[in-house]
Amino acid sequence: MSSRIESREIPYLIKSKNFKELLNALTSVYGPEVWDSAKKALVELGEESFDFLYKFVEEMLESDTEEYDEWKKFRESVEILGLIGNKKAKGLLLRVLENNNVYNCRIAVGALVKLGYVLEEDQLIGEFDNEKKTKIDVALRFLSYYGSKKSFDAVISLLDEREIFIRQSVFVALGDILEREKEEFSEIRDLIMNHLEKGDDNKVQNAAILVLRNFKDEKTRNELIDKFGSEGYGSFKAIIKTLGLMGTKESLETLLEYIKEKSWEYNDLKESLLNLGEDRKEDIALMMKKTLQRDDIYIAQVLADVLAEYGDERSIIPLIEIGNKIEWGFYDSGIDKILIKIGKKYPEIIIRRLNIEEDIWLKSDIVHILGEISDIKALESILKNFQLLNETKRDFEISISFLYSLTNFTLDSRAVYPLLTFIHAWPDPFMGSSETTGIILQIFNDLGEEAIPELIKALNSEDEAIRYMVICIVQQCEFEIPNKDLVAAFLVEEELKMGFLATIDFTKLDDELTNSLIQPLFSLLKEEDSDIVLERLSELNISGTAVPLLIPMLEEEDLLVRATIMRFLEKIYLDESSLPLMFDLFSEDIGRNNFLNNFIKKRSRISDVSLNFLTEQLKSDNVHKSRAAVLALKNSNFDEKETILTNFLEENPTEELKYLIELETTEIDYVGRLSNKIKNCANEERKKELLEEQIYWSHFDRDLIMEFSYSLIKKEQTWIVEPLYRELKRQCIYWIDEDNFFRNLIDNLSVFGDKSMTDTIVQATHIFIQNSDWSGRKEAMWLRQWISEILFKIKNFITFESVEKVLSYFIRIDSDIMAGPYIEMLGSTDNGVTWPNLIYNYTSLDANYGFTEEYDLTSWAAGESDVKMAWHFVSTLDTYKYEYFYFDDLLIGSPSSVTQTSVEEDFELTNGGYTASGSWAWGSPTTVGPTAAYSGSKLWATNLIANYPTSDNAMLETG
Repeated sequence: MSSRIESREIPYLIKSKNFKELLNALTSVYGPEVWDSAKKALVELGEESFDFLYKFVEEMLESDTEEYDEWKKFRESVEILGLIGNKKAKGLLLRVLENNNVYNCRIAVGALVKLGYVLEEDQLIGEFDNEKKTKIDVALRFLSYYGSKKSFDAVISLLDEREIFIRQSVFVALGDILEREKEEFSEIRDLIMNHLEKGDDNKVQNAAILVLRNFKDEKTRNELIDKFGSEGYGSFKAIIKTLGLMGTKESLETLLEYIKEKSWEYNDLKESLLNLGEDRKEDIALMMKKTLQRDDIYIAQVLADVLAEYGDERSIIPLIEIGNKIEWGFYDSGIDKILIKIGKKYPEIIIRRLNIEEDIWLKSDIVHILGEISDIKALESILKNFQLLNETKRDFEISISFLYSLTNFTLDSRAVYPLLTFIHAWPDPFMGSSETTGIILQIFNDLGEEAIPELIKALNSEDEAIRYMVICIVQQCEFEIPNKDLVAAFLVEEELKMGFLATIDFTKLDDELTNSLIQPLFSLLKEEDSDIVLERLSELNISGTAVPLLIPMLEEEDLLVRATIMRFLEKIYLDESSLPLMFDLFSEDIGRNNFLNNFIKKRSRISDVSLNFLTEQLKSDNVHKSRAAVLALKNSNFDEKETILTNFLEENPTEELKYLIELETTEIDYVGRLSNKIKNCANEERKKELLEEQIYWSHFDRDLIMEFSYSLIKKEQTWIVEPLYRELKRQCIYWIDEDNFFRNLIDNLSVFGDKSMTDTIVQATHIFIQNSDWSGRKEAMWLRQWISEILFKIKNFITFESVEKVLSYFIRIDSDIMAGPYIEMLGSTDNGVTWPNLIYNYTSLDANYGFTEEYDLTSWAAGESDVKMAWHFVSTLDTYKYEYFYFDDLLIGSPSSVTQTSVEEDFELTNGGYTASGSWAWGSPTTVGPTAAYSGSKLWATNLIANYPTSDNAMLETG
């Protein structure tokens, strides 16, 4: 059989014409709700399901199965064939009558009657002499459908039959005949009462009681209850059904009075009340009101349910009140299903109750009902109440029930603000990965572009939390808010700029929007997490129109801002008309000079105007501009550049210009020339001048200049600090990609601990970390140590605010190093009494397979006689229990030659004489831990048999 079917799945089975699953839904594993839905579906499918059912009945007639559910499906199929009304089923149903199973035959009789199949009354009476008792039962069942007064005597004569099922059918036939004849036969009433008093099988007794439905007098009612009302449940069920079928106001009162002290079943009482007929609707409504007033909740519920079955709107409010009072609530009591059914006809009554109800828990239940009804008229009220609940933060669970109800509607933009108030009131479930988040995002995705105008309005909300929620939604939903609106919100935002920054698609901005962001972004770069801002800035498509905005910011004190602007300017293909501006800005130091040269190189040919401008700059009194003009002309492709430079050298025959103009590798040779001069210079002041000049050109020969400057610092020749400090600031801006040079500058300058340089040193440290690779443990350990040293050197001049970003990296590196389990490889020189020597510390960052490590132990083990080694394993977090550490093939001695004092062990034959505690184990790998030894089959490992425990502290010592 297929997986379990829910009643809500029936429509899908109908749509897909899945007759097999619909029939399976009629088996005993399901309840009345599923049975009724599936049966109704098969009947309504009519001719489409007929062939399938016909074939199934046919196959079952040939089957020898004894499975109860298969025969249950058989009987249901027989009945449905009759309800479909296709006369082709007649022959098959007559074959069922030959089945000799009394229950199958009874169902077949009913189906044949529905098809209009009739046998003569005399012919049926004649069957009473048939030796086959099932034939007698079939005849009685036919007579129960259309037998007349003349059949009475013959039917009564069968009361002495031995078979219980025959006597049962006798009373069924008598009851049905009496109902058709519309006459009361007092002798029949007395006969039945006498039979009941004598006693019989329970099924026969119940059938006999049901005959009394035709006697609607007070005497019969009273006698029925007085004589047989205390019988077992079977008789009780028959009695209340009979009282219902009597159909009078008096029988209703008697029924309700009778069941007060009884243990009754809901569906039995409901069936009895429905049997009263719709003419008793007013009486039922009155009794419902009375029982509700005296808090007889359970009977009131059944009465209201019956009214709802009749489509009476008076049942709605009582059902809501009952659901609120009843012990097991709306859902377990089934009141929700009743209200959903009647509410589809009268939604406005439930909506009115929602709007006036003050009990928030009852509001929640009402919203659930309205959500299932899905009436569009209810949506506005639900949204209004939903928003009110969220704004007052009354109860999360109730707000959630409102949210779920919304999923049943086709929503429009009216839902946006109430949803935002929900997220505002209860942000935690939305911010995490939860079902609630999925529902909200699905609603917004379904709304799509319809949500955008309302979200744009919310972007300008005075409530910061609402604006923040919009950011979260925009980041996670599939639709896009126009960039112009996001940029506009970003520009006026005070508190959530970083959040808005994440929502804008920088790759799709036009020049106007891009330029509007430049100043705010660079301001943000100084205030917030520079990594994130820099990443977003790198996505901007800066054009030449941004130059007037960028140039003034080159005078910013913040080095990171200036460095970023330089990178932007390098990306822009500037027009030659910008050359004078570029020259003024970039000729003053060598880093900028390089930028100017690149500006010239980008052009295949510079114009006469630009050439004339550069020629004029050669004659500038500003030595930097003159140098820049020389280099720019050298890098140009102008045909007459050599002539111009030669003539200029003749007019200005300085040694520097000679080298700049004439040498092929000008800059490098010039720095080398300066180095030689410095080494040969005896005058200290002149040395300083030459060294400063060399620092100016230092990016061409960093090792040389750093070696020399470091030696000066060691000799406390502090005059070198200022030029080095200028170089560090320049490096921060241009980040020339030799990190050792940059790091040495930071190291050397941090020695002086000058307060005026502290911010630059910290910022340079931050830039260095950003550009460093610390993914491996060794790199991370080194970087962590280096940061510590720098911060220690400048400790007297720093504040937490100035080093906050550097410390955040320090903490991240530290947490990465210390995360998870670790192994301390230790050394002892007193035969394991103490372990003062840390050889190495392994963590999960050292993850590798089959690698070899070498360690030099001579610094602490040389000359010692009681040397031991140990591996100290510590597990910290439960989440790392599956990790493991193992080693194999150990050599203690010289790796180049094995001597008598060497120790070599592959752990194949023995465990090496090691002593172990905790999770350490020697042997071959199993299902956990390492998959194989490094060589051979055996090793030492932590997870050899099972995952190690949390908080393990295990020691493995050499012998």
